Amino acid sequence: LRESSFLNGGLKITLTDERVIEEDEKPRHITFKYENGIRDFIAHLNKKRKPIIDEIFHSTETEEDVFVETAFQYTGSYDEYSISFANNIKTPEGGTHETGFKTAVTQAMKEIIDERGLVKNGQEPISGEDVRKGLVSVISVKVPDPQFEGQTKNKLSNADVRTIVHKVVKNHLLKTLSENPKWIKPLLDKVMES
Repeated sequence: LRESSFLNGGLKITLTDERVIEEDEKPRHITFKYENGIRDFIAHLNKKRKPIIDEIFHSTETEEDVFVETAFQYTGSYDEYSISFANNIKTPEGGTHETGFKTAVTQAMKEIIDERGLVKNGQEPISGEDVRKGLVSVISVKVPDPQFEGQTKNKLSNADVRTIVHKVVKNHLLKTLSENPKWIKPLLDKVMES
């Protein structure tokens, strides 16, 4: 229920346990409501992690009838943690939407690193894994005709979704960083350290 509330920002979900154990006992309930949707999801996931910058990168865009929403934040950790959803269905094995997201973040960060000449000749090139160390992300897409691998719907396989997510995320990340250059140095320090 909490995940559903995160994925649908502003949706209020209340679960009430109306079982009465004793005569004077009132029903117990829990309510979930997150105005900022998956941005609040990232804050929840990072409660025990130390963000490198306080900013949670967030983008929403609809392109070719595919709604793309992503939120992510870099932390001081060296573990990557990613959760993805297609039409509010959790995709634990990822799929094309997650691949599009990861390659977009990797390419955007590599472009900035190359522009600044941070990798010298003879140095080991930056890998996607280096770029994503400490990254905590949530990727959610809404697709008119989702195609999943297998009966369990663990992995999205729509090929066009990869391209759409890649374009949306890369453009948003590069634009956000160009408008907020003070965020670039701590992020690049983390990547170069990795």
